[in-house]
Amino acid sequence: FTEKLVVSIAGRIYEETKLAPADGIEKMGKARNYLRDSRINFLSEKQNDFLGSFYGLASDEQIGAHSLTSDREHARIIKNEGIELGLFLVKLLDKYLKENLESNN
Repeated sequence: FTEKLVVSIAGRIYEETKLAPADGIEKMGKARNYLRDSRINFLSEKQNDFLGSFYGLASDEQIGAHSLTSDREHARIIKNEGIELGLFLVKLLDKYLKENLESNN
């Protein structure tokens, strides 16, 4: 969920700004690099670090939400945190697009 959302946000920002990514946006790492790019400036350094850390935790084979060995409670918490992170990113995108569209008009 998180990777698809980040890739989608990068794609949407590309559509609006027409600022081409240096090496694509089809994977999480590349999309995060694009969103962190100084021309785009969508994610702060701390937001980018948090997103990377959360993605790593959620993907961890031992404790991540997709792990077959994680307990249900842990998987539920990771899933809910992912939903909240997704909401944060969507709100951030909404704010970014409003500010970007206003400055271009």
